[in-house]
This record gives sequence, structure tokens and C-alpha cells, in this order.
Amino acid sequence: ITNRVPGYIEKLYVSAPGQTVRSGSPLYDIYSPELIALVEELHAAQRYQTSLPPTAHPSIHANATELIMAARKRLELTGLERTEVARLARTSVIPRTLTINAPTGGVILTANVVQGAFVPASTELFKLADLSSLWVIGDVYEQDLPKIRLGQTAAVTLQSFPGRSFNSRVDFIYPRLDDQRRTVKVRLRLANPGYMLKPGMTVKIALSGSAAKQQLLVPKQAVLRTGNQDIVILALGEGRFQPRKIQLGGADANHYAVTSGLDASDTVVTSAQFLLDSESNIQAVVQQLTQAAETAETPPTTSSPATPTAPAHVH
Repeated sequence: ITNRVPGYIEKLYVSAPGQTVRSGSPLYDIYSPELIALVEELHAAQRYQTSLPPTAHPSIHANATELIMAARKRLELTGLERTEVARLARTSVIPRTLTINAPTGGVILTANVVQGAFVPASTELFKLADLSSLWVIGDVYEQDLPKIRLGQTAAVTLQSFPGRSFNSRVDFIYPRLDDQRRTVKVRLRLANPGYMLKPGMTVKIALSGSAAKQQLLVPKQAVLRTGNQDIVILALGEGRFQPRKIQLGGADANHYAVTSGLDASDTVVTSAQFLLDSESNIQAVVQQLTQAAETAETPPTTSSPATPTAPAHVH
């Protein structure tokens, strides 16, 4: 709420953050010579209209009416309600102070004024918010963004209310990706009956989507990522191994989804007794294994037999 005319705050009806105000309830009384001059202008326009003889040209009467309407409009633009302007028009008494009312109901978040202070025009006096509904801002990881859509239902939980869930929907998806966190912000609108939820609380958001399709998963430690391609080592049995190029999809904490290159019946190597410390070593081992598979020979001596293996599985 910004003061629109310079003046002195004669009386404050609201003085502290946290107070609840109703729409149209008084906020402060202001003494403003500029505001009083606008009231005098309205009265002068009304006196001019009254002084016109009935025989005056219709255009003159129309101009007088326009002067009155313009004076009323200027008073409304200062923050006075239309009913207050109408009251001022009905009386010939010009009050010393005028009351500015709340344009909407809500809770006072900040109050930047003290009684008796002079405030210039455009000074922010109060910050008022309707806390009957709140925005919840959440972070969605980059790889999960295709699963998010407007209107998607969500369950919001808070540590302050264990065992309780609040229903909400995705209201807005922000257009920018956070370069550092690799997340995109989404906004949800949440009802706040009784003002039980407070701005600044930390929440968890569970977004519901359509049923996921079955996907072939492999453990993350089974995948050799060279930058140009993704490879797994198949365990063929009897000490034989074969590299296989695969295409990866999404991921969770422990697995990659495989979109092509593997079958559910394949068994992949999850660890081995050799150290691959660079991309060149990976390429060398893959090349040796490929040559061994083509010539149907045993694995090269540069690599030891793999230890644990794990079947690819459907999740």
C-alpha cells in the first residue's frame, strides 16, 4: 500500500505486522494540503454547476458535469474510496484529515510508518497479503521436467503437521533452469484455512503422474560412460565377456533405464578386478573384449575375471 499524496500521518489504525484487516477498514488518517485542494476543487466545480441558469446552453451544463466527474476521479486516484468521495461531495465542510482504507483484506506483513511522520508521495507504508492461499515453490530436477505439466495434482507435506497431507495443483512452471542446481522451479497454489501455514515453511511435494511404463534397468556401476557412447560388459558364461553398446534413458539413485541394446535375459558385469582410470583404458579394454568375442577366444590377460554379476531386470 503506497501513499499517493504527500502529507502527515495524523492517526494510525494499523501499526504492527501480523494484524489482520478487512477490505474497506481504515488504515490511517492523513493531513495533506494537496488532498484538501482536490476537495476544494470538487466543491468549486459543484458551485459552478449550481450557479448556471437553466437557460444556459446545454454544452455549458455538460462541461460543468464533466468538471465535477474529473474532480471526483482525481480524488479516487489518491486512494479515497468512491463512497468517501461521494460523502465529501454532499457536504460543504472540508475535513482537516481524510481516512485511507484498506483496498483489500489480508494480513499486514510490514508497516513502514509511524504516527505523526511526514510521508512523501510514492512511499510504501504497508505490505498487505491475503494469506488464505499461498504459493508453494518447488525444485524439479532437469531429467524429471518432461513429467511435469500444468494442473498436475500434488500432495504437500510439512514436518510441522506430521501425518497430514495438503492437496494442491501445479499452477506455473518457471521458464528458466537454475545453472548451479540443475533444477526448474514449479509453483503450486495451496489453500490455507485458518492461516495455519506460514510463509517461509519448508515443505515436500509429491507430484502424481500417469502410470509409468515398465523399463529395463541396470545398476549404475555396470555402465561404462565414455562420453561418446555407453557400454556394458555382458557375462556370457564360462569366463567369456562381450561389450555391448546401449542407449540410456532416465535414472534413479541406483539404476539407469535402458531404452535399447539389452534384453531382460542378459547378465551384465557390475564390477571387476581391474582399474579403469581413463577413457583410453576403457577404450582399450572394450577393444580387447570385442576382438576376443569375434575370435571366440578367452578374455585377454590384461583383465581379470569379473567378480559379481547382476541380471538386468524389469522395474
